[in-house]
Amino acid sequence: MNKYISFFVILALFFIPLQGMQQKQVSLKPKNEPFYQFFGNGTDFPYKTNELYKKPHLTRFATESFVFNQKGTTEIIKAKATQDDIKISIRVGPHYLNKIDCFDSDNITITRGAHHGKATAALAYSPSKKRLDQEGLLVLGSPNLSNNTWKNDVNLSKDTIRNNIETIIATNDVELAENAYQAINSSSPIKPLKKKNYIKESPQKPLFVTSKHTNLNKSLAQRLLNLANDSHSNRCAYIRTMNINDEEITKAAITAKKSGAQVEFIVNYTALSSQGLPLLQKLDAAHIPVNVFTPTNGHRVCHHAKTMDIVKGTTFSHVENTGNLTDECATQTNYSVFLPNKEVTQASIADFNKVKQVCDLLEPALQLKEKSNLEKAKKKAAKRKAEDVVKADRKKQKTK
Repeated sequence: MNKYISFFVILALFFIPLQGMQQKQVSLKPKNEPFYQFFGNGTDFPYKTNELYKKPHLTRFATESFVFNQKGTTEIIKAKATQDDIKISIRVGPHYLNKIDCFDSDNITITRGAHHGKATAALAYSPSKKRLDQEGLLVLGSPNLSNNTWKNDVNLSKDTIRNNIETIIATNDVELAENAYQAINSSSPIKPLKKKNYIKESPQKPLFVTSKHTNLNKSLAQRLLNLANDSHSNRCAYIRTMNINDEEITKAAITAKKSGAQVEFIVNYTALSSQGLPLLQKLDAAHIPVNVFTPTNGHRVCHHAKTMDIVKGTTFSHVENTGNLTDECATQTNYSVFLPNKEVTQASIADFNKVKQVCDLLEPALQLKEKSNLEKAKKKAAKRKAEDVVKADRKKQKTK
């Protein structure tokens, strides 16, 4: 009997250190302290994604872009795919300008679908074989991988703007990067809106969320309601979107304004639609400044940024979104990063104030739209008249 007891004691002593070693193996930590950067006006956005693919130690990549036709990016991805132990997944939306037929590599997988996110996550490790010194990078925001995202200088004038107005955040937060990597690669379906959760309280640490499981717009509306219930005298919210048709966010913004908070919007001229205009007029009636970007140079450029910045006393919060404040945001894959970071929030607000200098308030913007519509109608009528003259001439030629 004693022999059996001794045997089990020795066996137990043998396994105790092994068990301790196994616990250490799963105790993961980032290689570097996280940093977070905001990029807006004056940024060459394709370069920020390209920089990730250029880093030699990164081996796992997940990219999503509604539009993907930026030649420089495709060339860098193709070069990266020739290396050993590289895995690249690319998700694109149904946009007709997508050019992904140029990829021909076993290391690249491509999926088309309801993909509206604009993000690239890059890891220095395989998520299935994690290491102690994890390293990952993430770029996420509004710009697609297209040539419309080169830099502008909004300090000059509205007439100088030739490319879309965009924003991104970049970070080496490993947790955010891996969450984004897994989300982009996920094949799980988008939940019905009624079954999605939403973020009730502002996160105390950076948080990545996806439209597959989270009602992103309701979460943003809740940020505004929380602002309305805050007791600080210094309270403000700055919201940017391309288009808007979400009534809940509109009501929450008006509630925040009535509480005494400063609230301000920037939207694109395409928001002056049958769905968007009534909501913008409600904001305007509540004395919330609605800044509308209406290009005057004839180019098809737009205000494409999608952010929310909130200040409550000494608390700063930035939300970087890939989706608009619209119903469509919930039916496509979109992503948001909630970032309680003073520097990023202040940088985004400073960029907001620069961009609004090239915008018009709602009433002047509507006048510009009406003028533009009249000019388009005249051109259309003139074209139709010219076509009728040509048809009449042809008819005469046939009857001779």
